[in-house]
Amino acid sequence: MNGSERAELHGLVSAIESAHVAMTGTADPKMHSACEARIARAAARLDELRESVRARQPPPCWKLKGVAIPDWLA
Repeated sequence: MNGSERAELHGLVSAIESAHVAMTGTADPKMHSACEARIARAAARLDELRESVRARQPPPCWKLKGVAIPDWLA
């Protein structure tokens, strides 16, 4: 994970936390809907970021060595 991804991760987590605090602090249904939408967008972006980082990671060392590991164990 590079620096810009780490900064984006912290920003997304902060956005989710602030939306959650705002949502729990009000009884307004419109505010609840807006906060839920913000949380859903941030969570979707977190998933995209996680998949992007995961795709760049090298395979585990046992895959590089060509060791046959049964599917049920891997």
